[in-house]
Amino acid sequence: MDNNKSNRRRYTRVDFDASVSIQQHETYYNAELVDVSLKGMLVRLPNADIKPNQLLNITLTLSEAVSIHCQARWAHKKNDIAGLSIVKLDVDSMQHLCRLVQFNSGDQDLLDRDLQQLAEECADNDGYTP
Repeated sequence: MDNNKSNRRRYTRVDFDASVSIQQHETYYNAELVDVSLKGMLVRLPNADIKPNQLLNITLTLSEAVSIHCQARWAHKKNDIAGLSIVKLDVDSMQHLCRLVQFNSGDQDLLDRDLQQLAEECADNDGYTP
């Protein structure tokens, strides 16, 4: 893999309308999903006092029966849009996330590329890390 490609890795982001619950310590926030990828998500989070560099427990509700649960770190915030980097994800949630990206991107090749990049990063970092 050439250096330019490895230096500008990007994951396919898909727009999806869903509610997001964010927990930081004992504080809970409700947010709206803007978009999501295998490595993170953008959420609309007005009036939140999220502290950087601390783990957040995230629940992304897809339906009454299906939710994605993960841990994430606050990556950036501009106005009421926050970027969250996923740092821990269970197998069931990963499967739901992959399906979500696949169905909403409409391109299996993009998902395959993203999964390959994720696998390479996990191998390089001894696990799933941002």
